[in-house]
Formats: sequence, structure tokens, C-alpha cells
Amino acid sequence: MIFLRAASAYAELGFHVLPIAGRGKAPLCRRGERDATRDPAILHDWARRWPTANIGIAPSKSGHFVLDIDVRNFGDESLAALPVLPSTVTALTGGGGFHLWFRRNTELDDVRRTTLPVDGVDVSGIDVKGLLSGYVVVPPSQHPNGRRYRWEASSRLGEAELALPPVWLVRRLSNNARRARRPRALGASVEAETFYLGLVFKLAGWLGDEVRPGVFAVRCPTEQFHSTGRPFDSSTVIFAPSPGSRDRRGVFYCAHSSHCSEAWR
Repeated sequence: MIFLRAASAYAELGFHVLPIAGRGKAPLCRRGERDATRDPAILHDWARRWPTANIGIAPSKSGHFVLDIDVRNFGDESLAALPVLPSTVTALTGGGGFHLWFRRNTELDDVRRTTLPVDGVDVSGIDVKGLLSGYVVVPPSQHPNGRRYRWEASSRLGEAELALPPVWLVRRLSNNARRARRPRALGASVEAETFYLGLVFKLAGWLGDEVRPGVFAVRCPTEQFHSTGRPFDSSTVIFAPSPGSRDRRGVFYCAHSSHCSEAWR
């Protein structure tokens, strides 16, 4: 079983794994990246159910993040215009792009970016996976076009050293970034109809489960532009207002932020 061998190897290296649809990018587990695990029993169960699944990793759970370079959206040109990045573990995607893996340092602990800003403008074709949420498909998974993901020569995860992000990248992601404000966690369940976004998404038929108190999985209004994920996989959520807040609108967040705003208020 390709999935079990690869998933077990990644889990032993400390990475949290999730099953992805074969020749696809959508999670097979119900809660998407939130279900990513290192538990051998769960991995064996997934392998029994989906022996030919692709493999995904949720980098934030192991203290890493990934720059996802999408050449179809000119990410390679955007990268060439940026300062030099250090050599690091690199995966070549089946779609012709690549993933650059980095260790997350303490300066990025409070940064919740999913895009790379330059002079206040998000860079085209470069997404950030792992500072707030997100998962990446990893080798030996198969792209929908039939090509395999693979590690760049001498750059395999677990064999080559993951670089720390350079100072310029940390500054772009933190000091110059518009941080999505995370609402205070709620201690009890909330009725979606009690705040504006909850009511709007419910009436539109886009409201999913309450994944934790005050946080609801929803469908993104622009999900047709998403290149990964599936409806209600918790990559798009709304937050209920914090207790006592006079603002009853709530907050919208979508991890696929190359096409979506980070926060609506």
C-alpha cells in the first residue's frame, strides 16, 4: 500500500498526515487538515479504507510552513522578483509548481498569513501554508494530470535540513502583513442565527457544522477558484462574535486566500 508506507514514514519523522483523494487534492477525512495525525492505528484504518489515497501533510502541526509556488498563476515569476531564499527542502508538484519547506520560528508564532505581501500587495501565485492553516500534497502522490509529486534531488523531507526563513521573509510575513484578527475562543456552542454572518450563510445553504464553540465550517462563495479542498472541510470558517461584543457581524476566514479575503467584518 503506497499510502500506508509513505504516511507511516512521514509520521515517524514527526509530520501529521491526512489522506487525499487519489489523483486529486481533496481530503478524504471529514474534517480535512484538522484530522491530520501521526497515530499509527488511524493511519492503518485510513489505509484499509483508501489504500490508493494520496498523502497530505498539515505543516503547522509540526512547526513548519510551506511556500506554495503555483507556476500557472506566475508564482515562479513572482519568486524570481523577490530576494534570494536559502536552500531548503523542496517538493516538485505534479502540476509543475513546487513547495518550499521552512521551519517556523518564534517571530512567526502570531502571524496568520496565507499570502505573501510585498508593499501591501499579495504576490501572485505564491500561497503560504502552515502559518494559520492549510495542507500540502506530498510525494509520492499523483496529480490529477497523472504526474507524480517528487522530492527534488538531495532534498527529501527527513533527509535534508529545513531552512529557517530569512529575515526579509519574516518581515514580509509579520511586520508588513495585515494579520487576520482571531476572535476570542468561546466556551459554549453558539446558535448561528444569533450573528449576521451565521444567519447569512445559513439562509444561503452554505453553513456546515460547528467545528468548535463559535466556529462554523462554511462553503466559500468563491470556492470555484479553489485549487484544493472540498466543501465544509474547515478550510473556510466563520467566527461568532466574542462574548459581550457589540459588533454582531462575526468574522469570515478562508485559507484559499489567493482568491478570497482574509477577513470580512
